[in-house]
Amino acid sequence: RALGALYWLVQHHRERADLSGAERLLKRAIALAPCEEEAYISLMRLQDALGHPERIRQIYWDCRKALKANLGMEPSEAFEDAYKAIAAR
Repeated sequence: RALGALYWLVQHHRERADLSGAERLLKRAIALAPCEEEAYISLMRLQDALGHPERIRQIYWDCRKALKANLGMEPSEAFEDAYKAIAAR
């Protein structure tokens, strides 16, 4: 439920053009659920919208490290595809 509420608030902040507020909430979502790929994807998209392409790669690697450390897994194909699409812009 907490993640759902955070995602709702992120959308609310984005609709109000408060991208820094949305960024802060996405970071909270990642802290709450460090293996939730969707939060990382949303944060990468937000960094793209903010014009911070250098941060996208760091977020990608943060997700990879969290998945490996916590679950012993690699990111999903959907996550990889999302990263490639965002990074290619």
